[in-house]
Amino acid sequence: MKKVFSISIMMTLLMSSLLVSCSPEDPTGGVEKPDNVVTNLATDVTPFSLTLNGVINNYSVAAVSRGQYGFLYVVSNEMDEIAAKNLFEEYLANGSAAGCKKRYAVNLLTGNAFSVNIIDLTPNSKVFYCALFETEKGDVFIGEVQSVISSEFTPSVKATNVLAARLLDCKLKVDIDFSGATNKECLCGIYYSDSEETLLAGGIQQQYKGPWKQEGFEINISQIKANTTYYVRPYVYYKAEKKYYYGDIIEFTTLNPDDFAVDMGLSVKWSSCDLGASQPLEIGWAFQYLKKNPVPLSLYSSNEYMSYEDYNRIVSENNSATEHDAATYYLGGKWRMPTLAEVEELIANMVMEVKTPNNFEDIENEHIVIWSKAKQGAHIKFNHFAVLTSTENVAVVRTLYRWTATADPEVAYGSYSMMPNMYYFDEYDYKVYTSYSTPMMECLIRPVCDY
Repeated sequence: MKKVFSISIMMTLLMSSLLVSCSPEDPTGGVEKPDNVVTNLATDVTPFSLTLNGVINNYSVAAVSRGQYGFLYVVSNEMDEIAAKNLFEEYLANGSAAGCKKRYAVNLLTGNAFSVNIIDLTPNSKVFYCALFETEKGDVFIGEVQSVISSEFTPSVKATNVLAARLLDCKLKVDIDFSGATNKECLCGIYYSDSEETLLAGGIQQQYKGPWKQEGFEINISQIKANTTYYVRPYVYYKAEKKYYYGDIIEFTTLNPDDFAVDMGLSVKWSSCDLGASQPLEIGWAFQYLKKNPVPLSLYSSNEYMSYEDYNRIVSENNSATEHDAATYYLGGKWRMPTLAEVEELIANMVMEVKTPNNFEDIENEHIVIWSKAKQGAHIKFNHFAVLTSTENVAVVRTLYRWTATADPEVAYGSYSMMPNMYYFDEYDYKVYTSYSTPMMECLIRPVCDY
Protein backbone atom coordinates (compact mmCIF):
# COMPACT_ATOMS: atom_id res chain seq x y z
CA MET A 1 0.00 0.00 0.00
CA LYS A 2 2.81 2.41 0.79
CA LYS A 3 4.41 1.91 -2.63
CA VAL A 4 1.11 2.49 -4.44
CA PHE A 5 0.54 5.69 -2.44
CA SER A 6 3.96 6.97 -3.51
CA ILE A 7 3.23 6.30 -7.16
CA SER A 8 -0.10 8.11 -6.80
CA ILE A 9 1.63 11.13 -5.31
CA MET A 10 4.21 11.12 -8.10
CA MET A 11 1.48 10.97 -10.77
CA THR A 12 -0.36 13.86 -9.12
CA LEU A 13 2.80 15.96 -9.04
CA LEU A 14 3.55 15.10 -12.66
CA MET A 15 0.06 16.13 -13.81
CA SER A 16 0.34 19.34 -11.80
CA SER A 17 3.65 20.06 -13.45
CA LEU A 18 2.16 19.55 -16.92
CA LEU A 19 -0.78 21.78 -16.16
CA VAL A 20 1.51 24.53 -14.89
CA SER A 21 3.79 24.28 -17.92
CA CYS A 22 0.81 24.62 -20.29
CA SER A 23 -1.04 27.32 -18.35
CA PRO A 24 -2.72 30.03 -20.48
CA GLU A 25 -0.40 32.75 -19.16
CA ASP A 26 2.70 30.76 -20.10
CA PRO A 27 1.69 28.41 -22.95
CA THR A 28 4.22 26.10 -24.54
CA GLY A 29 4.25 23.51 -27.22
CA GLY A 30 1.89 25.20 -29.71
CA VAL A 31 -0.85 22.67 -29.00
CA GLU A 32 -4.47 23.11 -29.97
CA LYS A 33 -6.54 24.30 -27.01
CA PRO A 34 -10.15 24.79 -28.21
CA ASP A 35 -11.35 25.32 -24.64
CA ASN A 36 -9.31 28.54 -24.48
CA VAL A 37 -9.73 29.72 -28.10
CA VAL A 38 -13.40 29.46 -29.02
CA THR A 39 -14.84 29.84 -32.51
CA ASN A 40 -18.33 31.33 -32.24
CA LEU A 41 -21.12 31.41 -34.80
CA ALA A 42 -20.83 33.91 -37.66
CA THR A 43 -23.24 36.85 -37.67
CA ASP A 44 -24.41 39.58 -40.08
CA VAL A 45 -24.56 37.02 -42.87
CA THR A 46 -25.41 38.51 -46.28
CA PRO A 47 -24.85 37.23 -49.82
CA PHE A 48 -21.56 39.16 -50.02
CA SER A 49 -20.23 39.47 -46.49
CA LEU A 50 -20.37 38.15 -42.94
CA THR A 51 -18.78 38.64 -39.53
CA LEU A 52 -16.60 35.95 -37.90
CA ASN A 53 -16.66 35.89 -34.11
CA GLY A 54 -14.35 34.37 -31.54
CA VAL A 55 -13.34 34.63 -27.89
CA ILE A 56 -10.21 33.79 -25.90
CA ASN A 57 -10.90 32.35 -22.46
CA ASN A 58 -8.67 32.04 -19.38
CA TYR A 59 -6.27 34.79 -20.49
CA SER A 60 -5.96 38.30 -19.13
CA VAL A 61 -6.68 41.21 -21.47
CA ALA A 62 -3.02 42.20 -21.25
CA ALA A 63 -1.86 38.72 -22.31
CA VAL A 64 -4.21 38.70 -25.29
CA SER A 65 -3.29 42.25 -26.29
CA ARG A 66 0.39 41.36 -26.39
CA GLY A 67 -0.35 38.60 -28.92
CA GLN A 68 -2.34 38.50 -32.13
CA TYR A 69 -5.81 37.14 -32.62
CA GLY A 70 -8.06 36.57 -35.61
CA PHE A 71 -9.19 33.78 -37.90
CA LEU A 72 -8.11 31.27 -40.50
CA TYR A 73 -10.76 30.77 -43.16
CA VAL A 74 -11.32 29.24 -46.57
CA VAL A 75 -14.20 29.66 -49.03
CA SER A 76 -15.16 26.35 -50.64
CA ASN A 77 -18.37 24.50 -51.46
CA GLU A 78 -16.42 21.26 -51.94
CA MET A 79 -14.91 20.83 -48.45
CA ASP A 80 -16.10 19.51 -45.13
CA GLU A 81 -14.94 20.42 -41.60
CA ILE A 82 -12.24 17.73 -41.54
CA ALA A 83 -10.71 18.86 -44.83
CA ALA A 84 -10.84 22.46 -43.68
CA LYS A 85 -9.10 21.59 -40.40
CA ASN A 86 -6.34 19.78 -42.28
CA LEU A 87 -5.93 22.82 -44.51
CA PHE A 88 -5.65 25.13 -41.50
CA GLU A 89 -3.02 22.89 -39.91
CA GLU A 90 -1.11 22.89 -43.19
CA TYR A 91 -1.23 26.69 -43.19
CA LEU A 92 0.13 26.84 -39.65
CA ALA A 93 2.90 24.39 -40.47
CA ASN A 94 4.01 25.91 -43.78
CA GLY A 95 2.81 29.52 -43.67
CA SER A 96 0.51 28.95 -46.66
CA ALA A 97 -2.12 26.56 -48.01
CA ALA A 98 -4.23 26.64 -51.16
CA GLY A 99 -7.20 28.97 -50.68
CA CYS A 100 -6.54 29.50 -46.96
CA LYS A 101 -6.44 33.07 -45.64
CA LYS A 102 -5.57 34.61 -42.31
CA ARG A 103 -7.22 37.76 -40.98
CA TYR A 104 -6.23 39.43 -37.73
CA ALA A 105 -8.80 41.30 -35.64
CA VAL A 106 -8.22 44.71 -34.10
CA ASN A 107 -11.28 45.10 -31.90
CA LEU A 108 -10.79 43.27 -28.63
CA LEU A 109 -14.09 43.57 -26.79
CA THR A 110 -15.25 42.81 -23.26
CA GLY A 111 -14.43 39.25 -22.26
CA ASN A 112 -11.67 38.95 -24.88
CA ALA A 113 -14.22 38.68 -27.69
CA PHE A 114 -13.20 39.76 -31.19
CA SER A 115 -14.56 39.73 -34.72
CA VAL A 116 -13.51 40.17 -38.34
CA ASN A 117 -15.63 41.25 -41.31
CA ILE A 118 -15.23 39.10 -44.40
CA ILE A 119 -16.29 40.83 -47.63
CA ASP A 120 -16.15 40.11 -51.36
CA LEU A 121 -18.01 36.82 -50.99
CA THR A 122 -20.47 35.52 -53.55
CA PRO A 123 -23.99 34.30 -52.76
CA ASN A 124 -24.39 30.72 -51.48
CA SER A 125 -20.67 30.35 -50.71
CA LYS A 126 -19.58 28.08 -47.84
CA VAL A 127 -16.99 29.54 -45.49
CA PHE A 128 -14.99 27.36 -43.08
CA TYR A 129 -13.23 29.21 -40.28
CA CYS A 130 -11.56 28.87 -36.92
CA ALA A 131 -10.48 31.37 -34.29
CA LEU A 132 -6.73 31.88 -33.93
CA PHE A 133 -4.50 33.17 -31.11
CA GLU A 134 -0.75 33.74 -31.41
CA THR A 135 0.93 34.57 -28.11
CA GLU A 136 3.73 37.08 -27.80
CA LYS A 137 6.13 34.12 -27.50
CA GLY A 138 5.01 32.75 -30.85
CA ASP A 139 2.84 29.87 -29.64
CA VAL A 140 -0.29 29.31 -31.74
CA PHE A 141 -3.70 28.06 -30.64
CA ILE A 142 -6.78 27.53 -32.79
CA GLY A 143 -10.40 26.83 -31.96
CA GLU A 144 -12.83 24.38 -33.45
CA VAL A 145 -13.73 24.64 -37.13
CA GLN A 146 -17.13 26.18 -37.90
CA SER A 147 -18.86 26.77 -41.22
CA VAL A 148 -21.46 29.17 -42.57
CA ILE A 149 -23.10 29.69 -45.98
CA SER A 150 -23.57 33.20 -47.36
CA SER A 151 -27.17 34.09 -48.15
CA GLU A 152 -28.94 33.92 -51.46
CA PHE A 153 -29.05 37.14 -53.42
CA THR A 154 -32.71 38.12 -53.75
CA PRO A 155 -32.99 41.93 -53.93
CA SER A 156 -36.45 43.44 -54.15
CA VAL A 157 -37.87 46.86 -54.86
CA LYS A 158 -40.33 47.44 -52.06
CA ALA A 159 -41.86 50.74 -53.17
CA THR A 160 -41.41 53.70 -55.49
CA ASN A 161 -42.82 57.03 -54.36
CA VAL A 162 -43.26 60.27 -56.30
CA LEU A 163 -41.79 63.03 -54.15
CA ALA A 164 -42.51 65.88 -56.56
CA ALA A 165 -43.87 65.82 -60.10
CA ARG A 166 -43.21 69.27 -61.54
CA LEU A 167 -43.52 70.88 -64.96
CA LEU A 168 -40.54 69.31 -66.71
CA ASP A 169 -38.99 67.04 -64.09
CA CYS A 170 -39.93 64.62 -61.33
CA LYS A 171 -38.20 63.50 -58.15
CA LEU A 172 -38.65 59.86 -57.12
CA LYS A 173 -37.73 57.83 -54.04
CA VAL A 174 -37.06 54.12 -54.54
CA ASP A 175 -37.09 51.83 -51.49
CA ILE A 176 -35.01 48.70 -52.09
CA ASP A 177 -33.90 45.68 -50.11
CA PHE A 178 -30.42 45.23 -51.55
CA SER A 179 -29.94 41.96 -49.65
CA GLY A 180 -26.55 43.12 -48.38
CA ALA A 181 -25.12 44.21 -51.74
CA THR A 182 -22.97 47.30 -52.28
CA ASN A 183 -22.22 49.29 -55.40
CA LYS A 184 -19.29 46.93 -56.00
CA GLU A 185 -21.73 44.13 -56.72
CA CYS A 186 -24.76 46.01 -58.03
CA LEU A 187 -25.96 49.01 -59.96
CA CYS A 188 -29.39 50.53 -59.53
CA GLY A 189 -31.58 53.07 -61.27
CA ILE A 190 -34.74 53.39 -63.29
CA TYR A 191 -36.14 52.91 -66.76
CA TYR A 192 -38.84 55.34 -67.87
CA SER A 193 -40.95 56.17 -70.90
CA ASP A 194 -44.13 58.02 -71.83
CA SER A 195 -45.49 54.68 -73.05
CA GLU A 196 -45.92 51.61 -70.87
CA GLU A 197 -45.45 49.39 -73.91
CA THR A 198 -42.18 51.14 -74.78
CA LEU A 199 -41.05 50.83 -71.16
CA LEU A 200 -41.54 47.07 -71.15
CA ALA A 201 -39.49 46.91 -74.34
CA GLY A 202 -36.67 48.96 -72.84
CA GLY A 203 -37.35 52.63 -72.28
CA ILE A 204 -34.82 55.26 -71.25
CA GLN A 205 -32.32 54.11 -68.64
CA GLN A 206 -31.15 56.44 -65.91
CA GLN A 207 -28.55 54.98 -63.56
CA TYR A 208 -28.33 56.21 -60.00
CA LYS A 209 -24.85 57.64 -59.34
CA GLY A 210 -25.20 59.20 -55.92
CA PRO A 211 -24.00 57.97 -52.51
CA TRP A 212 -24.89 54.30 -51.95
CA LYS A 213 -27.53 53.73 -49.28
CA GLN A 214 -28.88 50.34 -48.27
CA GLU A 215 -32.41 51.66 -47.85
CA GLY A 216 -32.67 52.85 -51.46
CA PHE A 217 -32.11 56.04 -53.40
CA GLU A 218 -33.66 59.27 -54.67
CA ILE A 219 -33.40 60.16 -58.34
CA ASN A 220 -34.56 63.08 -60.47
CA ILE A 221 -35.88 62.65 -64.01
CA SER A 222 -35.27 65.85 -65.94
CA GLN A 223 -35.80 67.20 -69.45
CA ILE A 224 -39.18 65.51 -69.80
CA LYS A 225 -42.28 67.03 -71.33
CA ALA A 226 -45.07 68.91 -69.56
CA ASN A 227 -48.61 67.58 -69.11
CA THR A 228 -47.42 64.06 -69.94
CA THR A 229 -47.85 60.73 -68.15
CA TYR A 230 -44.63 58.78 -67.66
CA TYR A 231 -44.14 55.18 -66.58
CA VAL A 232 -41.21 54.20 -64.37
CA ARG A 233 -39.70 50.82 -63.52
CA PRO A 234 -36.82 50.75 -60.97
CA TYR A 235 -34.14 48.08 -61.15
CA VAL A 236 -31.18 46.47 -59.41
CA TYR A 237 -28.50 45.06 -61.72
CA TYR A 238 -26.32 42.24 -60.37
CA LYS A 239 -22.97 42.55 -62.14
CA ALA A 240 -21.68 39.01 -61.60
CA GLU A 241 -24.68 37.36 -63.25
CA LYS A 242 -25.53 40.28 -65.55
CA LYS A 243 -29.06 40.03 -64.27
CA TYR A 244 -31.76 42.66 -63.65
CA TYR A 245 -34.20 42.62 -60.74
CA TYR A 246 -37.19 44.91 -61.44
CA GLY A 247 -39.75 46.61 -59.26
CA ASP A 248 -43.37 47.35 -60.06
CA ILE A 249 -44.18 49.94 -62.71
CA ILE A 250 -45.52 53.23 -61.38
CA GLU A 251 -46.69 56.32 -63.23
CA PHE A 252 -46.77 60.08 -62.73
CA THR A 253 -48.00 63.04 -64.75
CA THR A 254 -46.10 66.30 -65.11
CA LEU A 255 -47.88 69.58 -64.52
CA ASN A 256 -49.98 71.36 -67.12
CA PRO A 257 -48.17 74.47 -68.45
CA ASP A 258 -51.54 76.19 -68.98
CA ASP A 259 -51.74 76.53 -65.19
CA PHE A 260 -48.65 78.77 -65.40
CA ALA A 261 -50.10 81.13 -68.03
CA VAL A 262 -50.49 84.76 -66.94
CA ASP A 263 -52.90 87.06 -68.77
CA MET A 264 -51.10 90.39 -68.98
CA GLY A 265 -53.83 91.85 -71.20
CA LEU A 266 -51.63 91.50 -74.29
CA SER A 267 -51.77 89.54 -77.56
CA VAL A 268 -50.30 86.43 -75.86
CA LYS A 269 -50.19 84.99 -72.36
CA TRP A 270 -46.81 84.84 -70.65
CA SER A 271 -45.53 81.99 -68.52
CA SER A 272 -44.97 82.77 -64.86
CA CYS A 273 -41.58 81.00 -64.98
CA ASP A 274 -38.71 80.31 -67.35
CA LEU A 275 -38.55 77.14 -69.40
CA GLY A 276 -37.12 74.37 -67.19
CA ALA A 277 -38.40 75.93 -63.97
CA SER A 278 -41.60 75.36 -61.98
CA GLN A 279 -41.39 78.46 -59.76
CA PRO A 280 -41.45 82.14 -60.80
CA LEU A 281 -37.97 82.98 -59.50
CA GLU A 282 -36.34 79.62 -60.14
CA ILE A 283 -33.63 79.93 -62.80
CA GLY A 284 -34.60 77.77 -65.74
CA TRP A 285 -32.55 76.02 -68.36
CA ALA A 286 -30.07 77.80 -70.62
CA PHE A 287 -30.08 77.11 -74.34
CA GLN A 288 -28.08 78.01 -77.38
CA TYR A 289 -30.33 79.33 -80.09
CA LEU A 290 -32.67 76.71 -81.62
CA LYS A 291 -31.12 73.96 -79.49
CA LYS A 292 -33.37 71.69 -77.41
CA ASN A 293 -30.68 70.33 -75.09
CA PRO A 294 -29.94 72.69 -72.18
CA VAL A 295 -26.35 73.78 -71.51
CA PRO A 296 -24.77 74.88 -68.20
CA LEU A 297 -24.61 78.56 -67.44
CA SER A 298 -21.07 79.91 -67.50
CA LEU A 299 -19.36 83.28 -67.81
CA TYR A 300 -18.52 82.60 -71.44
CA SER A 301 -20.72 81.05 -74.13
CA SER A 302 -18.79 78.07 -75.39
CA ASN A 303 -20.42 74.99 -73.83
CA GLU A 304 -21.62 73.35 -77.00
CA TYR A 305 -20.54 74.04 -80.55
CA MET A 306 -23.12 74.87 -83.21
CA SER A 307 -21.82 74.72 -86.76
CA TYR A 308 -22.55 77.53 -89.19
CA GLU A 309 -24.10 74.99 -91.55
CA ASP A 310 -26.53 73.62 -88.94
CA TYR A 311 -27.59 77.07 -87.82
CA ASN A 312 -28.05 78.53 -91.30
CA ARG A 313 -30.01 75.46 -92.35
CA ILE A 314 -32.69 75.78 -89.67
CA VAL A 315 -32.86 79.51 -88.86
CA SER A 316 -35.59 81.77 -90.27
CA GLU A 317 -36.86 85.26 -89.44
CA ASN A 318 -39.54 83.77 -87.15
CA ASN A 319 -38.59 80.52 -85.42
CA SER A 320 -41.49 80.47 -82.97
CA ALA A 321 -43.45 77.18 -82.75
CA THR A 322 -41.14 75.42 -85.19
CA GLU A 323 -39.67 71.96 -84.58
CA HIS A 324 -36.55 73.74 -83.30
CA ASP A 325 -38.42 75.76 -80.67
CA ALA A 326 -37.49 74.34 -77.25
CA ALA A 327 -40.60 75.85 -75.59
CA THR A 328 -42.89 74.09 -78.09
CA TYR A 329 -40.93 70.84 -77.74
CA TYR A 330 -41.16 70.64 -73.93
CA LEU A 331 -44.50 72.36 -73.24
CA GLY A 332 -46.53 71.40 -76.30
CA GLY A 333 -49.92 72.88 -77.14
CA LYS A 334 -49.82 76.56 -78.06
CA TRP A 335 -46.62 77.25 -76.13
CA ARG A 336 -43.61 78.73 -77.93
CA MET A 337 -40.77 81.24 -77.77
CA PRO A 338 -41.94 84.87 -77.98
CA THR A 339 -41.20 86.89 -81.09
CA LEU A 340 -39.32 90.15 -80.88
CA ALA A 341 -42.59 91.99 -81.52
CA GLU A 342 -44.24 90.24 -78.55
CA VAL A 343 -41.33 91.16 -76.28
CA GLU A 344 -41.54 94.78 -77.45
CA GLU A 345 -45.31 94.71 -76.78
CA LEU A 346 -44.58 93.62 -73.19
CA ILE A 347 -41.99 96.39 -72.80
CA ALA A 348 -44.41 99.05 -74.07
CA ASN A 349 -47.13 97.97 -71.65
CA MET A 350 -45.21 97.42 -68.43
CA VAL A 351 -44.08 99.11 -65.27
CA MET A 352 -40.79 97.67 -64.03
CA GLU A 353 -40.13 97.19 -60.31
CA VAL A 354 -36.76 96.14 -58.90
CA LYS A 355 -36.82 94.04 -55.73
CA THR A 356 -33.47 94.64 -54.04
CA PRO A 357 -32.50 92.66 -50.91
CA ASN A 358 -31.53 94.43 -47.71
CA ASN A 359 -28.14 92.74 -47.39
CA PHE A 360 -25.50 91.11 -49.54
CA GLU A 361 -26.17 87.61 -48.18
CA ASP A 362 -29.63 87.78 -49.76
CA ILE A 363 -28.36 88.96 -53.14
CA GLU A 364 -29.70 85.94 -55.00
CA ASN A 365 -33.24 87.08 -54.17
CA GLU A 366 -32.91 90.31 -56.14
CA HIS A 367 -35.36 90.18 -59.04
CA ILE A 368 -37.54 92.14 -61.45
CA VAL A 369 -41.34 92.43 -61.32
CA ILE A 370 -43.08 93.43 -64.56
CA TRP A 371 -46.50 94.95 -63.86
CA SER A 372 -48.98 95.16 -66.72
CA LYS A 373 -50.40 98.54 -67.65
CA ALA A 374 -53.00 96.80 -69.80
CA LYS A 375 -54.50 94.69 -67.00
CA GLN A 376 -54.52 95.88 -63.41
CA GLY A 377 -52.68 93.64 -60.95
CA ALA A 378 -51.30 91.29 -63.59
CA HIS A 379 -47.56 90.72 -63.26
CA ILE A 380 -44.70 88.31 -63.94
CA LYS A 381 -41.31 88.00 -62.26
CA PHE A 382 -37.81 87.62 -63.71
CA ASN A 383 -34.41 86.89 -62.26
CA HIS A 384 -32.06 89.21 -64.12
CA PHE A 385 -28.77 87.66 -63.04
CA ALA A 386 -27.45 84.39 -61.65
CA VAL A 387 -24.84 84.14 -58.90
CA LEU A 388 -22.52 81.43 -60.20
CA THR A 389 -20.23 81.47 -57.15
CA SER A 390 -20.54 83.50 -53.99
CA THR A 391 -18.51 84.16 -50.86
CA GLU A 392 -19.01 86.57 -48.01
CA ASN A 393 -17.56 89.52 -49.92
CA VAL A 394 -17.36 88.40 -53.55
CA ALA A 395 -20.04 87.26 -55.99
CA VAL A 396 -19.42 86.11 -59.56
CA VAL A 397 -22.55 87.24 -61.37
CA ARG A 398 -23.78 86.23 -64.82
CA THR A 399 -26.35 88.46 -66.54
CA LEU A 400 -29.35 86.46 -67.70
CA TYR A 401 -30.41 87.00 -71.29
CA ARG A 402 -33.56 85.52 -72.83
CA TRP A 403 -34.14 84.51 -76.41
CA THR A 404 -36.78 85.79 -78.77
CA ALA A 405 -37.85 83.66 -81.73
CA THR A 406 -36.90 86.42 -84.18
CA ALA A 407 -33.66 86.46 -86.15
CA ASP A 408 -32.67 89.66 -87.96
CA PRO A 409 -31.94 89.08 -91.66
CA GLU A 410 -30.13 92.41 -91.89
CA VAL A 411 -27.54 91.44 -89.26
CA ALA A 412 -24.95 88.77 -90.01
CA TYR A 413 -21.80 87.76 -88.18
CA GLY A 414 -19.02 85.81 -89.82
CA SER A 415 -20.60 82.83 -91.52
CA TYR A 416 -23.91 83.22 -89.65
CA SER A 417 -26.52 84.39 -92.17
CA MET A 418 -28.57 86.25 -89.56
CA MET A 419 -28.38 86.92 -85.83
CA PRO A 420 -31.08 86.09 -83.26
CA ASN A 421 -32.54 88.72 -80.95
CA MET A 422 -32.61 88.52 -77.17
CA TYR A 423 -33.62 90.82 -74.29
CA TYR A 424 -32.32 91.63 -70.81
CA PHE A 425 -33.10 93.85 -67.82
CA ASP A 426 -31.26 96.86 -66.45
CA GLU A 427 -32.08 97.43 -62.79
CA TYR A 428 -30.39 100.85 -62.77
CA ASP A 429 -32.51 102.68 -65.34
CA TYR A 430 -35.59 100.41 -64.99
CA LYS A 431 -35.63 99.40 -68.63
CA VAL A 432 -35.71 96.25 -70.74
CA TYR A 433 -33.28 96.21 -73.65
CA THR A 434 -33.34 94.13 -76.82
CA SER A 435 -30.29 93.29 -78.87
CA TYR A 436 -28.91 90.61 -81.14
CA SER A 437 -26.43 87.94 -80.14
CA THR A 438 -24.53 85.01 -81.59
CA PRO A 439 -26.47 81.72 -81.48
CA MET A 440 -23.72 80.35 -79.21
CA MET A 441 -24.89 82.58 -76.35
CA GLU A 442 -26.46 80.73 -73.41
CA CYS A 443 -29.87 82.32 -72.90
CA LEU A 444 -33.01 81.44 -70.97
CA ILE A 445 -36.44 81.21 -72.56
CA ARG A 446 -39.61 82.73 -71.12
CA PRO A 447 -42.43 80.99 -73.04
CA VAL A 448 -45.66 82.53 -74.29
CA CYS A 449 -48.88 80.88 -75.47
CA ASP A 450 -51.65 81.92 -77.77
CA TYR A 451 -55.17 82.36 -76.50
